[in-house]
Amino acid sequence: MRPILHFLRGCVVGAVWIQTLGFVAAAANPGFAAGDPGIQLRRVFPETLTWRTTKALAFELELEHPLIRNRTTPVPWRLAPTNGWMSAARLVVTDAAGTAVNWPFRISATRPDQPLLLEPSETASVFFLLDPSAMGVSVTPGIYTIRGELEGTSGDGWRGRVISEPISVTAQGVVAPVVAVEAPDDGALVAGWPWGLAVAIQVPADPEAVRLNLPGGTSTGWISNLQFSVRDAAGREVSWPWITPRLVASQSGSWVDPGDSSAQAYFRLPSTATAGIAPGNYTVRVSFRRPVRFANERDWSGTVESEPTPVTVVAAPTNPGSNDLTRRDLLEAQDALGEAGDIRFLANDRSLGFEGQVAQLRRTVEPLLRAEAAAQRLLLRNPSDPASSFLMSRVRLAQDDPLGALSWATGALLAASGTNDPAAPFGTPDQGWLDALRVWRGELELMPEVPDAVLTPELEFSLDLARGTLPEPTTLADQDKFFELDPKGQWASTARASSEYRAADYSASRATGAPNVRFHGDNAQAWATRLADAPDEWIELTFANPVPAAAVRVRQSFNPGAIVRVELIDTAGGVQTVFQGTDTNVYPRASIGWLVVKFPTTAQPIERVRLSLDSVAVRGWNEIDAVQLVAGTVVPEVPPLLTLGPLDLAAGQVQILAWPAGYRLEQASRLDPGAWTVVASNPPITLRMTEPQEFFRLKK
Repeated sequence: MRPILHFLRGCVVGAVWIQTLGFVAAAANPGFAAGDPGIQLRRVFPETLTWRTTKALAFELELEHPLIRNRTTPVPWRLAPTNGWMSAARLVVTDAAGTAVNWPFRISATRPDQPLLLEPSETASVFFLLDPSAMGVSVTPGIYTIRGELEGTSGDGWRGRVISEPISVTAQGVVAPVVAVEAPDDGALVAGWPWGLAVAIQVPADPEAVRLNLPGGTSTGWISNLQFSVRDAAGREVSWPWITPRLVASQSGSWVDPGDSSAQAYFRLPSTATAGIAPGNYTVRVSFRRPVRFANERDWSGTVESEPTPVTVVAAPTNPGSNDLTRRDLLEAQDALGEAGDIRFLANDRSLGFEGQVAQLRRTVEPLLRAEAAAQRLLLRNPSDPASSFLMSRVRLAQDDPLGALSWATGALLAASGTNDPAAPFGTPDQGWLDALRVWRGELELMPEVPDAVLTPELEFSLDLARGTLPEPTTLADQDKFFELDPKGQWASTARASSEYRAADYSASRATGAPNVRFHGDNAQAWATRLADAPDEWIELTFANPVPAAAVRVRQSFNPGAIVRVELIDTAGGVQTVFQGTDTNVYPRASIGWLVVKFPTTAQPIERVRLSLDSVAVRGWNEIDAVQLVAGTVVPEVPPLLTLGPLDLAAGQVQILAWPAGYRLEQASRLDPGAWTVVASNPPITLRMTEPQEFFRLKK
């Protein structure tokens, strides 16, 4: 028994001696030895367990003097690795599968490159920061486990290894945007009618969401990253030829704030495209892809897809009712305004120069007149509906007539408020007209800022010219302006001739393009034959856009009157003579003269015009500056337009000031061939709406 008792007594003495040296932690937590510091990992931000990888992630690793945790002898505790005390601290990250992940934390602490000496009851902290966006680091969404670790293996002072309790973090990527397709309320597309879809991109109202940057650019803009997918009832992919808008399009970037804004684009299908779509049920999806542009950008990148939008295609009604006609006119007006807006955006390019901007702007005339005709039909059918007046307001705005647009918008507000007092809407804050006014202001903000020098008076003049409200001029100054701005006219693009005075100056190519000779007389910018009075001279001009033609206009800048034959050559090679004989026009002495040859609209598109001269009959060089081919109609043909006067929509009446000569105004209370009656053969006239449903039309 005595040896055994001696052994037990020795164990007790040995235990006391070892504790004094600080190697045994009798009161320590499991996993810590006496002399080990306490170590604790705390989350700094974010406060929740979910972390958006667009934001920074920060931790604090706190070290405690061994006395705090282990009740050891109160002497200073020292950590002095070779590379400074902070080199001993790190975070260990593992993914859900337990695989180590290397996140490049930035570490900071007080005097990190020096030894650490902790007095009893003192602590020291190390901060770890991860900012993926700023560091150009990509963090895969998932669940991660983070532990703090302190390990001393070199230098003097403490040596050992301690690990903190783990913290679980759920990493989520940037809040993804939502792309949505908005179809008409009833989801129906009528074959042969224009149609459109609105596409919107929004960022959810998430507290962790960031503003979405949608880049611009002609080929890399955000709209170029929208992709349509259309499937029929059997699930087969079909192709619909959507027209990409240019107004917002890929030309300009955009910002989308979380929860309260969106980027929108309106894609069109013109009537020529919908006519070939078979009736049936379809689903439309739109996907949006945003690639990573910069290594350190914080923005979301990836691909999102909209929910499927059901669309039904139906055949056009054979006997359209009032609602059908209203919807068709509304769609036609919206489509035409979209087309005009796209063209007008291109006219905003200052690099085109003034003449180039005017040429682009002239192309808006035809869709603007289509929109105006549809809006007028809609207004006459629904004179008391504020939506009709707002549509007309949008048309006037697109035609660069803000005062007219405001007049129509005010009329709509009066009708919506049920009063005829012009001051009432602006003194009574009714939500309905406030919303309507906001819509009008939104339309105003969307209009591209084409310079006023281009818009006024060129667009107004071109519109009046196309409407047929301007008589064809007779003086040179008026003819120059009239013919140059005529949206139905086009100048020759190439030319060849029987002879040329020189290969560059005075060549046949000088007769192409718009007029550029200002005064009568010999000018190297016009075509001239090799000899002054040689017989059988001719020039043949080619036009880039063959059209059924109704007129040829020739600007003769020196010694006019020598043209004796005008021939048209169509795209099939057919030739027809539309003028032959002596030019009987009387040209004032020493003045530029226009020869205008009119004829019935040709059945075939005309590609070339050949002019034959009798130079002997008109002595001297007979120089030609420009040649214009005039289309027979604006294609598609614009319906006859009304000129509307002051509005009194609250009283249910509309004043019509004018319409084209040769038409009469007819009225009917139902769409029946025998129901139409003549209201007036000549304007002006005031129409009062007395029936629940009334229709008006212009008839020859």
